Amino acid sequence: MAYLHAVHDDGDAVAVAEEISSPMQSDGAQQGLSHPAMRRVLDAIHGRLGEKITLQEIADAACLSRFHFARLFRRSTGRSPMEYLLHARLEYAKTLLRRGAMPISDIAATIGFADQSHLTRHFRRAVGMTPRQYARGHQHAPPSLAYRMPD
Repeated sequence: MAYLHAVHDDGDAVAVAEEISSPMQSDGAQQGLSHPAMRRVLDAIHGRLGEKITLQEIADAACLSRFHFARLFRRSTGRSPMEYLLHARLEYAKTLLRRGAMPISDIAATIGFADQSHLTRHFRRAVGMTPRQYARGHQHAPPSLAYRMPD
């Protein structure tokens, strides 16, 4: 869980939330969730990426029934709430993989997957490669050591 808090402190989770929710419509409650309700929902989802979260718990954040919430959420984002949650977890996994500081098994546990194979299965389906392949191709190169003149 410490990894999750570190990413929130760096603002990465906020950036992921904004990127994922970009298809959200701005027409108000008639088209989908109101902006305040959507903000509460996104806070509930992104604040608990590493935990088990049910549709009812997410719907409660919007003060709506599960059915009504799921319908309005899909109108707002183009995804079901559970598709969004999976996508958010995978985007967060990408962020952690790019950093290269954690083993994949720890990333899986940190973002709410049962184990590394569960993460790998969903990651490969969504991204087209395994987390390890993604990490190898997307990690930031370590900073080079600057040549230091002798004193």
